Amino acid sequence: MRNKKLEANVSMAVSKIFGGFNMNALKFLLPLWMSPLTGAAIRCTFAAAAFWIIGWFMPKEQSTPKEKILLLLLGAFGLYGFMFLYLIGLSKTTPVSSSIFTSLEPIWVFVIMIVFYKEMGRCNFASSHFFLFSRNRTDYIRPVSSP
Repeated sequence: MRNKKLEANVSMAVSKIFGGFNMNALKFLLPLWMSPLTGAAIRCTFAAAAFWIIGWFMPKEQSTPKEKILLLLLGAFGLYGFMFLYLIGLSKTTPVSSSIFTSLEPIWVFVIMIVFYKEMGRCNFASSHFFLFSRNRTDYIRPVSSP
């Protein structure tokens, strides 16, 4: 495609369509064919194999053994833990509820950044509060001075 904007929009649409099919397929497969633990193990095994094969064709990274162990632990607990808990949640709810919670991820990241890191991005608390809860949102948008 020559139009990068169209290519990006089509890619995002296809990604969301596959994600929607993924939730419905997993909801069908989980109670009948496999447990959430098996589903997470299968997904992580195939992902690891795919990355390993891709790694054959990529230049080698320079990292210490300590960094490699930390990355392995982060991947094992972070990715596997996420998939395991996601599949447990999906097995106990509907695909629609699951997609609602998945779409709330950016909001939770924003809340976590505010609570733990005291970060508001490019706006201060007052302007974001007025922007979220006002009827005429254009009245409260004002540039924030850079530090």
